[in-house]
Amino acid sequence: MLNFFFRKNFYDGWDNLIMLFVPNLIINFFVFSGAAIMFFGREYLAVWIVCAVLITCICSVTVIAWAESALKITEGMPLSLKDFFKTLPSCIADGLKYASVLLLLFFATGAGGAYYFRKDATIIGLMAGFALCWVAFIIFAALMWYPALRAIMHNPFGKSIKKCFIILIDNLWQSFVIGIYIIFLCFISIIMIGTAPGMAGLVLARVNALRLILKKYDYLEELDKNHVPAASPERRKIPWNKILKNEMEAVAPRTLKTFIFPWKE
Repeated sequence: MLNFFFRKNFYDGWDNLIMLFVPNLIINFFVFSGAAIMFFGREYLAVWIVCAVLITCICSVTVIAWAESALKITEGMPLSLKDFFKTLPSCIADGLKYASVLLLLFFATGAGGAYYFRKDATIIGLMAGFALCWVAFIIFAALMWYPALRAIMHNPFGKSIKKCFIILIDNLWQSFVIGIYIIFLCFISIIMIGTAPGMAGLVLARVNALRLILKKYDYLEELDKNHVPAASPERRKIPWNKILKNEMEAVAPRTLKTFIFPWKE
């Protein structure tokens, strides 16, 4: 599943490279503008807090709106920039909720870390600090799935957050590998100053990955309907090649020539 995901995600990103620039430019504009304001007002804590809150809220709404467009890309559907901008208003409420959770996690971790890792901290305090870091890491790893999950399933906010943790726990290996892949994309994005793959590329990767992972649950649901025992080989080892057969047939391997000159394919 992971090998196919890497190939498909690269193809989708390459084929829609121009489309990725728009949400990336929006996010970069607000991030760099906020960073400039924070730099010139670095002596005032209130300026930092206000800028951090505004940047997080704007980026969260943009990311959730782009996830809707990214889903169309992963499904091979036609996409225009008009679709992305039309989706923005309907994503404001959930975007602000998502931003609130991220901000709460960030400030709680920062305040707790400053307290537990202070100079006169005891061994118990340091242990509590490391435990806090692990809890925050797990929560953040689960929240990584939210934009993709909302775009695919459109559940209420609370239900979606709960499912994020279920997906993380039930797919630890895939989540770990995809998390490393996201870090790699972040590194490339820094080199490219956020233009590519940028935040839009990171969202596309998560939508692509989750869309493939969720097909496993459709397969398991079909086994339940057929009353297949829990200890059966069909349940113990997921036949990804069988589950993703149609997807793999639709995404044929390409040569370097077709990447550069797709019209000559």
